[in-house]
Amino acid sequence: MFEKHTAFYTVGRYCLLILNSHSSHATAEFDKFCTEKNIIPLYLSPYLLYLLQLLDVSCFSPLKHLYGQKTEEIMQNGIHLIDKKDFLYIYSTVCQYALSLSNI
Repeated sequence: MFEKHTAFYTVGRYCLLILNSHSSHATAEFDKFCTEKNIIPLYLSPYLLYLLQLLDVSCFSPLKHLYGQKTEEIMQNGIHLIDKKDFLYIYSTVCQYALSLSNI
């Protein structure tokens, strides 16, 4: 799939493909394919790969943290069930802080 969508941009040049280090990616067939198509596979630890996914680091991590804080506050007030309506209220309250211009 990668080569199909990037071949036009990589004619005569190498292309870097960043992957997690899952064993299904590292096969002799895949290595041969990469060599033939001038693709350089870079295998990263799953624990490092998320750092390249900038939205996860800059936006969704603060959103998850603030959402967790807000649900803890609600639970401390004796509410132990969060339905769809509660979710939407909590989400709309915290997303304005987590998805700020400075984070984005």
